Amino acid sequence: GAQLYTLRDYIKNYEDAEKTFAYLDSIGINTVQISGIGPIEPEKVAYLVDKYNMDVCVTHTPFDRMLEDTETVVREHRMIHCDTLGIGSMPDEYRGSEEGVREFIKLTDVLARKLRDMGMHFAYHNHAFEFKKYNGRRIIDMLVEDTDPERSTEENTQVILNAMKWLGLDWDEGPEVGGQAGPYFQTQRFDTYAAAL
Repeated sequence: GAQLYTLRDYIKNYEDAEKTFAYLDSIGINTVQISGIGPIEPEKVAYLVDKYNMDVCVTHTPFDRMLEDTETVVREHRMIHCDTLGIGSMPDEYRGSEEGVREFIKLTDVLARKLRDMGMHFAYHNHAFEFKKYNGRRIIDMLVEDTDPERSTEENTQVILNAMKWLGLDWDEGPEVGGQAGPYFQTQRFDTYAAAL
């Protein structure tokens, strides 16, 4: 697969995007994560996805568009056969304070529930700034620990594990295999983390 953000300079318009999709197809890449594309009309992106038989596993979609025009964004994702809307990063206006992070979590919880009800998934792409601390807690920990636990379902976990297997990844120890270092999910390790702090 290919993360198209890496190729963003080659997908700025329809003609260049078609050349890029054709090239990816010619070297055997048929799975893409769409970000940094365009502006190109969604119908034209859908045409390229279908023409080159691309499997779009996730996109990076502007957070404000997800919040303000959810139905249109979902319709565009269905056009490219993608059920996962991703955000490339927490917007700057939420990063600067603990209150901002909490507001972001609240908004993503509402958004994720809405997307789930529409048969879609929400994905978050983290970066190094999430290791910044507010009142002794890292942003990444707040994102995991303070997010609506209903969103962390066995079905969603299985989707992730299946994707890892599909990619040919396996593990000597971990979920579905077991071992001595469990539990293997961060949400099951809160006591371990608290004891280490």
